[in-house]
Amino acid sequence: MKLLVFLLPLIGALSGWFIVAALLKLLFWPGQPVKLAFGPTVQGFIPKKREQLAAGVGEIIQGQIQSAVSGKSDMAPDILDRLTETAAEAVRERVYDRIPPVVPKTIRLKIASLVEDIVKKEIPGFVTALAANMQSESGLNLSRWAAQALREYDLREAEGKILRSPETLYLKAGAAAVGLLAGTVQLLVVYLAYA
Repeated sequence: MKLLVFLLPLIGALSGWFIVAALLKLLFWPGQPVKLAFGPTVQGFIPKKREQLAAGVGEIIQGQIQSAVSGKSDMAPDILDRLTETAAEAVRERVYDRIPPVVPKTIRLKIASLVEDIVKKEIPGFVTALAANMQSESGLNLSRWAAQALREYDLREAEGKILRSPETLYLKAGAAAVGLLAGTVQLLVVYLAYA
């Protein structure tokens, strides 16, 4: 019995690590809605909110591009760079704001940063090719395009990037450290109670 008491810090550290790992996994899992035996349907946060995130990002991109494009199909590089940065920053902020505060800040930042990187990579080529189409109302709707691109983005790839990121490791290590501290305090209380 006395030997088992000394395992409290280790149990606290392991439980902190695994709880955070499980919470991060539940951001993406299950990918499809699952009906539980006792009634409710559950789904991971990101897959469940994917449509809302895609629509919001699409609206941001459409608005940012329309306000930045000067009406010429041959856009100056500095305009394209400013447009890309402005849209990517706005998307990052919107995605970050839409993720519930229950999700740890480092993970919200990582998800928002991942979406920002996608926007930065995709916008320049797309905008250059479609700037002329934006002149008329019958031109291509960038909002729908961006939303569709996010709908089709492989969530397993996003999950892998987030779960393998250094920030995720720091978060798990921090939870393990807090668990270790809690276990040590419990060990101290038990020791003082029986000393």
